[in-house]
Formats: sequence, C-alpha cells, structure tokens
Amino acid sequence: MTADNFRHIRVRPLNPTIGAMIEEVDVATPQSTEVYEEIKQALWRHHVVFFRNQPMTPEAHLAMARAFGEPVGHEIFGHLDGYPEISLIENNREHPPEINVWHTDVTFRERPIQVSILHGKVIPPSGGDTMFASQAAVYESLHPSIQRMLLDLEAEHDILHAYEGFDFLERAGGEAKAAELRRTTPPRVHPVVIKHPVTGRAGIFVNSSFTKRIVNLGKRESQAILNMLFDAVKVPELQVPFAWEQDSIAIWDNFAVQHYAVADYWPEHRLMQRITVGTAKPEAATGHLALAAE
Repeated sequence: MTADNFRHIRVRPLNPTIGAMIEEVDVATPQSTEVYEEIKQALWRHHVVFFRNQPMTPEAHLAMARAFGEPVGHEIFGHLDGYPEISLIENNREHPPEINVWHTDVTFRERPIQVSILHGKVIPPSGGDTMFASQAAVYESLHPSIQRMLLDLEAEHDILHAYEGFDFLERAGGEAKAAELRRTTPPRVHPVVIKHPVTGRAGIFVNSSFTKRIVNLGKRESQAILNMLFDAVKVPELQVPFAWEQDSIAIWDNFAVQHYAVADYWPEHRLMQRITVGTAKPEAATGHLALAAE
C-alpha cells in the first residue's frame, strides 16, 4: 500500500478502509500551521491516524489540539493537574476498565466533539489495543434499501444510558452527579445517518454506549434496527487495530469512526491523556449522494 503524498509528513495507509500511520514528523513539540494542516487532511482521508515515539508535553498536546478547534472538557473524567483541557483515562487493579464497548465520544451532546487526541503515557506490558471502525464504511456496506430506510430515522443519545453505575461516575459523585448530569446534559436526538461536516460523506451515527432508542418507533422495532447497526460495526474488514506503545498518539474523527478500548490488559496499569476538540451539530445525510451502495 503506497504512502500518501504530503510535503511535511509521511502518511502510510494501514488498510484500504481506515487508518494511517504518520511518520517523519516530530509532534512532541509544537509545529507549524502547515504541518498541522497536513495532519488534518490525512485525518479526514483516513478517519484515524497514529504516531509512534512522541514524548509529547502538555503544551504540545494542546498546540496540536487547537489546530483542530477549541478544546472541550469532559463531564465526568478527571483532568491533568494544571491542564483542565487534558482528561485522564486511567485504569489499574483497583479501577478496572469500563469503556470496553464500541462507542463514539460524547454523542449525548447537542454539538458532539469532532476530534479526539489520545496520548499513551503508561502502557501495560501486553494487550490494551484500541479498535477503530469506519462509520462511513458501515453505511456503505448496507443494502440500498436499508440505506434508504435509515435516512429517515433519528435516534436519542443519553449520557446516563452508558455511564450510570460506572465506577468513574461513582468516584465523581455517584447519585448526586447522575442527578446533575440529568439536569445539565439532557438526552439529545441526532440523525441515524449523518453528512460528515468536512467531507460530506454519509456515515452511521449511532453507538451502543450512548444511543438509547430510535425515536417514533416502537421498542421492538427500535431495538431491532439498533442491534443490526451495532453488529455491523464489528466486521473486521471495516476496522483497524492499534497496538499502543508508550508515547504513541492516536487522533480520530468522531464523525467518522467508532472505537473500542480492549480491556485484556487488566489488572495492569494503563494511563492515557486525551484532549477533545471542535464541535459540530450532526446534519442528516440526504439525497442520492447518501445512497452509496447503489
């Protein structure tokens, strides 16, 4: 598979569907606007991009993040001391992993974030890969008649559908925190098939963590459609795995992928630092361009 042609970076696609490794660039220190622009273009093309051997400072992490938009904090996760924009995702023997499920980050917001930038700080001796799946490829794998049906549907996304009862919610305040989230972060409705805000490509926008139901359908019909879409993302041909090393970086496009943090490393220690940036209101994919399989 040949490398993409860029001036300041080398981009090596990992498979024809999703994922690329970015090489020959040092993002451990802040870079020029031109470098970040090429990283952005590689991301829109490949949905998720990876870096190795980048002992990135918090300042460099923030500099890269701001090239994509303004950082946005998380409702529950703790943050790095002195850097409220940098969330900590940490697991060890006392705090087992809880996000080993396919999901797209924070779809429960009216304007979900677009880009997540994850830096591996403490990596277990083995295991702990993250899987990424292309939501556009999932949509394009469906029969045109199913595509047409999905274009008319909307789904409800709810923060507590995923997080209620989880250990990190308990540590953040338990029932009181859940009640606060119900007031401040009410369920939101988004199209089941969205138009990507940059590329315009159609893709599925539901996930088993936060998507609660298809609106205006009965419970049985809603769950049948959601189960079909939740299963579709599990096809290996639509995925790329990433094996973490210390100081690896993954940047993914939340309007284009779902991801799954494999929890096979527990009870070993794993610490990741994440910044989420940029927001957009999901828009429905419409018209003949959305019928990608025809």
